[in-house]
Parts: sequence; C-alpha cells; structure tokens
Amino acid sequence: MERPPLEAVPAASASPGAAQDIGHLAPSVPASWVETTLLRASELALWSMMVLTFSEVVARTLFHHSFGLADEIGGYLLIALTFLSLAACHVHKVFHQVEFIQARLSLRDRIRSTIAFDLLCLFCTGVLLWQMSRLVGNSWRSGEMSQNGLDIELWIPQSVVVIGLAGLAWSLLRTLRFGWRWLRGPVQPEVKP
Repeated sequence: MERPPLEAVPAASASPGAAQDIGHLAPSVPASWVETTLLRASELALWSMMVLTFSEVVARTLFHHSFGLADEIGGYLLIALTFLSLAACHVHKVFHQVEFIQARLSLRDRIRSTIAFDLLCLFCTGVLLWQMSRLVGNSWRSGEMSQNGLDIELWIPQSVVVIGLAGLAWSLLRTLRFGWRWLRGPVQPEVKP
C-alpha cells in the first residue's frame, strides 16, 4: 500500500533561492459530501446576494423605489457565504500559509506543522462553535427578532454560523486523521462510492 498522494511541487522551482509554491505540499484530502454540500450552499448564497443586489439597483434606477430589504438580507447572505464556505476552503487549501517557514522544512516536518496548526484551529473552532451554539439557544429562548422590518427570528441566521463552524470542525478532523495516518506509514487512500 502507498501513502496518500501529495500534490507535487514543480522540480524547476526546487532550488533554494527560487520562489517556491509549497503551500499545497501537504496531505491531499478529497472533499466529502459535507464540504461539497456546504460549498453548494455558499454558492447559492452568493448567487442570491447577486440577484438581490441587481434587483435593488434596477428598482432604484428605473422605478425610484427601494425594496428596503437588501441591506438586511444581504448581510445574512454574506454571513452564510462566509461561514458555509470555511470547510471547503480548508479542504481545498485556499487559506494562507506561512510559506517562508514551510519551504525550509522537510516533508515530514511540513506535515507535522500542518497537524499542529490544524489542532490549534480545531480548538479555536470548538470554542467558537460552543459559544455560537449558546448564542443560538439564547436567541431561540428569548424570541429575539431583527429590528429592520422583516422581523426575522435571529436564531435562523445565527444557526447558519453554527452549521458552518461544525462543517469546518468536521473538515479539520478529517485532515488531521489523514495527516496522522500519512505520518504513521502506508495507508489506503479514501475511496468514494
């Protein structure tokens, strides 16, 4: 059995003085249904935000009328876009990395540093998930409503944050498991049905 695949760095940039793109040289984890579903939901939020903004611009320009909901709904959609995309961003390695340090590490040490950073992120995500879950529960019990005229119960947009953070925690656990298994030796890559 082989180790899970690593995304390759071009050999031409392997000289010490050359600029290297080593950000993706870490265990490659395929996206699961959780990351894919959350990514599709964030895409839906983006498209909804674009349609809402376009319709508001057309209404103001042509009819001199504002629907009065673009600010509130647009804000909720922005929060949904931000938090629902976290899991997919983590799995697809689009977050920033400290490449000038990573470039000087061996492959094994890069993976160890990725595991350490993922553990720190998992801890912070767990704290945020716990606090946001408490906030959603408090909003649910108190019946808090938005103040902008639509009277949306605040637990609804707040629960999107909890869903996004839970998805990020799931992705962090998967990449931690994958990296740990890679360090321990031969493993079988995950097979999608």
